[in-house]
Amino acid sequence: MRESTKQLGLRIPADQYNKLQDYAKSQNKSMTELIIRIFDDFLDASTPGLCQFCHTLNSLDASYCQKCGEPLTEEAKKESDRLKEYYNNEDVLIRIVEKMLEKKGFEIVKKE
Repeated sequence: MRESTKQLGLRIPADQYNKLQDYAKSQNKSMTELIIRIFDDFLDASTPGLCQFCHTLNSLDASYCQKCGEPLTEEAKKESDRLKEYYNNEDVLIRIVEKMLEKKGFEIVKKE
């Protein structure tokens, strides 16, 4: 389903327009995509609890988005980054799964 859109006419100084146009080209984006991103960034930064990824409005005390799970606070972002490093290590993941299975009574048999 496509989002509905509305037209917005803007008048900005020519030098700012040219800078925006050059930046949009350098990012391989249209002017419309760039302006939407600028609005999104402004709104996300000025609305506490608003997820910058899926735009869900969460409670003010939430650390993670209730819809997509992305971190909302700096503390949660640091924790998330730390966990991503931890969980991107295959050996660590294997040990975690083995421990979980052993706790449930499964025997781990390793192939040689």
